[in-house]
Amino acid sequence: MTENLHYIGSEALSVLAQGPISYRNEIAPQGTLTLVQLLRTQREDIVLSATRTLRHLCVATGFVAYHNNQQLITQTNGAKQLTALMANSKNLYIKVEAALTLAYISLGNLTTMETVKRSANFSYSLIMNLLHCGDKKAQLTAGMALATFAYNSTSQQREMAELGGVRLSWFRAFLESDDEYFRCSSAFQIVILARIITDEDKAITSAMGIRILIDLLENSVNDAILTLAADCVARLTHTRSGVPQAIIAIDAVDFLCHLLLVSDQWVQGNAAIALTYLANFHKAERQLLHKCRKKPLLIKVLQTYTQDRKLPESFMENWKHYKKLGLPPIQLNEVKFERAYHEMNDVDQWPMMQDKDAHEGVSVDINVTETDRLAVKRAKSSILKPWNPEGTSNIDDTVGANNM
Repeated sequence: MTENLHYIGSEALSVLAQGPISYRNEIAPQGTLTLVQLLRTQREDIVLSATRTLRHLCVATGFVAYHNNQQLITQTNGAKQLTALMANSKNLYIKVEAALTLAYISLGNLTTMETVKRSANFSYSLIMNLLHCGDKKAQLTAGMALATFAYNSTSQQREMAELGGVRLSWFRAFLESDDEYFRCSSAFQIVILARIITDEDKAITSAMGIRILIDLLENSVNDAILTLAADCVARLTHTRSGVPQAIIAIDAVDFLCHLLLVSDQWVQGNAAIALTYLANFHKAERQLLHKCRKKPLLIKVLQTYTQDRKLPESFMENWKHYKKLGLPPIQLNEVKFERAYHEMNDVDQWPMMQDKDAHEGVSVDINVTETDRLAVKRAKSSILKPWNPEGTSNIDDTVGANNM
């Protein structure tokens, strides 16, 4: 019975840790030691759950690391326990999950990186060997562990290259798979690992991965895949030079803006965060401003989900300038979205509304009837007035549903 409660508790913390930032920061001081202790239990499902929960405490959408939480895990001997699991566990999934969690503990934190690398039995060769384990899910997780260690770290990439690097042929089966998750995860990995891939030019490798991610943003109908693809784009927008520009060049802003108007809050949140990073680049900033001017509702969704990662100052200054000039009227097929947005008392619940007609209105035209004309007239006289800087409510006062 106690073990079952441990498992349920770990799973519950895992879900909370993937929510707002405040949840992570509350869980870590009180729950880290307990989770590390659960790594020693004999039940493999509990070990897997605790390993994943520790990972979620360390990093949020866009590979934003929480250094305090990473430090807490290393101070409670979490890195030592995870390294032992990676090297010695007989369960393949525990080995690769432990490797990935070690990578998350090390992400963007030189102090914890050194602690992890000083742990007995730690070696990149162990993770590279797992790429050939024969189990596709385990291979993909091992690849993600390598990519996370290599993320924005030329020193770690150099160490991997000295061990022989990796080959694009190892990822081909995933890149060409019918499984969208395999394609999405492997596409991100080859972009990050492009410099240590030995059998293909790094520019070609990066372009291949970016193209797959954007194709998924454009064509996938699976919310989980759209959430992951938007997260991967957010991660890549603050990596090496040239990658964000390539993402912008193939219409990522357009596809991400479309995702701001879907019904799934996780898709919306990750798309908003990706756009926030892209807006730091002039071309993407112009594209996003144009989209927001055409559909003012977009800026409200953006600000709702990015209160902890502010939109660039230049973007907001230009947006204020647009508001002073006056925005064009919202088209008829956007009225239902605007009305629904303003009528919701709790903005946390807005992304979850299931009004089919409202969502269809974003992408298809509707016949204009006399009733519609009257509705537009009323809307224009109330909620759809030209923007007034003094009269515009401050969206930053609203708590978003997905502060990731």
